[in-house]
Amino acid sequence: MRKSTILLFLIFNCSFAQESEIWYSFYNADSTLVGFKDVAENVKIEPKFGVISNAYKFDKIMAVSEPTEKSTKYYYLTKTGKKVGIDSLYIFDNGFDCENEGFIRFKDNKNDKVGLFDANGKIVIPAVYSAISKVQNGKLFTLCNATKIQDGEHFFWKDGTQSLIDTQNNTLIDNFRLDENINLYSIKIEDNLIEKEVIRDYFKGKNGKTYSFINYEKEFKFWLETVFKNDLNSEKITYYSFEKISYWDDDKGWILTKNNEMPTDVMTKIIKKLNAINDNSKVYRIFNESLNPYIYETPEFDVFFNNCVEAIPEKYPVMNVVIDGRKRYKYVQDQFEFLRTEDGYKLVGVSIRSN
Repeated sequence: MRKSTILLFLIFNCSFAQESEIWYSFYNADSTLVGFKDVAENVKIEPKFGVISNAYKFDKIMAVSEPTEKSTKYYYLTKTGKKVGIDSLYIFDNGFDCENEGFIRFKDNKNDKVGLFDANGKIVIPAVYSAISKVQNGKLFTLCNATKIQDGEHFFWKDGTQSLIDTQNNTLIDNFRLDENINLYSIKIEDNLIEKEVIRDYFKGKNGKTYSFINYEKEFKFWLETVFKNDLNSEKITYYSFEKISYWDDDKGWILTKNNEMPTDVMTKIIKKLNAINDNSKVYRIFNESLNPYIYETPEFDVFFNNCVEAIPEKYPVMNVVIDGRKRYKYVQDQFEFLRTEDGYKLVGVSIRSN
């Protein structure tokens, strides 16, 4: 009995490990097909997928294209080898959807609606929505019954109703509009709201409770005004910088360096320009943006990108402080990019073009 129990335990844990470990993509000899290996370089799937498969890491479920002699098959593949959503891939900006938190979107092309698969290829949200966001902390923005307006190669949605749902398709908040500044990872649910925080947005839930979320722009501006920009010096800039930081050089382009190895002349310019907004001699604007994968390619930044090397602005936005200036007779802009990390906002990119 004990031997059988141990054997079953080993089989279960071996199977679980195979499904939970990350596999990494690799090319065949002529770089026309993609397969996957585990971290020990063991081949898990021989190269057979088209390079259009944009996930370089295989976690639980992914979109693939499989060329054949007569055509190309498009489907979602789970870690167990299950094929689902054949010819129902969700495509955005010419790329397949990428798994997020073990879920991936699919498209019902017959009714032009969108739904959601879980990691096992099970439909957890049926294709009844005009549009849904990626899963964020088990929540999704949704758009229902909207009118699709075609504009050349592109399209946009008109009208419709928006809401916040969970991955069981339960509506949490009605009339909840998509907002890139809403941090769904910061959710608070309160029966009786006593006091509001200045960096949060508040909504009445369908259950009558109050839901609140950090607003990235409010949070960043509060931090910038109260913590960062006062009494600036090189030590403070370095402390509030990411371990690697990029800066623009007119001759060499973007340069990525360690935060404590920033050239003295560049650091002097950073302090001068940021002090200009500190003493209100310069007006600045804040833009919510994404981390650039073509600049931040070193391993330190891997956590800020998903399996398809796409930035994750819904969790790690880049708040870009833009200051208008002049260089001789031209109007230019100085830009300071702050990446939201688990340790707070960190200066990650600097472009100073003005005199």
